[in-house]
Amino acid sequence: MRSVNWIRSADWDLDDLEHTISLVEKDPHNYGITSAIIAERRAFIFRSRTYINDIRQQLCASDTRFANPIANMASSSSTGSYRYTRLSDSPTSSERFVTDTLQKQQLIIKEQDEDLEKVGDSVHVLKNMSHRIGDELEEQAIMLDELGTDMDRAGAKLDGVMKKIAKITHMNDGSFMRPFSCILYLVIHFLH
Repeated sequence: MRSVNWIRSADWDLDDLEHTISLVEKDPHNYGITSAIIAERRAFIFRSRTYINDIRQQLCASDTRFANPIANMASSSSTGSYRYTRLSDSPTSSERFVTDTLQKQQLIIKEQDEDLEKVGDSVHVLKNMSHRIGDELEEQAIMLDELGTDMDRAGAKLDGVMKKIAKITHMNDGSFMRPFSCILYLVIHFLH
């Protein structure tokens, strides 16, 4: 009876895993999972279900074999002697095999669930990081806009100063104004 419960539990675990994979399959890019990994998980579920069905069939066959022990004893004693025969250890070894197999399957499913949780945590961390990066990019865009505005103002002021210098140099003969204009240009350049 314990084997049947373990098989049901494994079926439920596989159902949960299949549901999780279906959710991930709807938006694999959100979870950072490729279609190859999803196909691999689906193949694992298919193999596991096939394996569990084989075990279920073996248990059903062993249940019918051991359901009527008198008929089994009569068919096994072909010599006609009615001696006691040693019972085979196959039911316990079969049960042990089923138990071990189901435990391995449950361990694999548990590991896959843990892996999916890690993937979910990683996706959550990546989502938070992308939000922070987006905020920083917005701040940098604002700073670049402000810098562009300041550069435009400085360029306009420099153009005005250069026009005034050009007027002054054209008014005079230029011999006195050239050093003065160079000094003025350097002062303006260092102020900005």
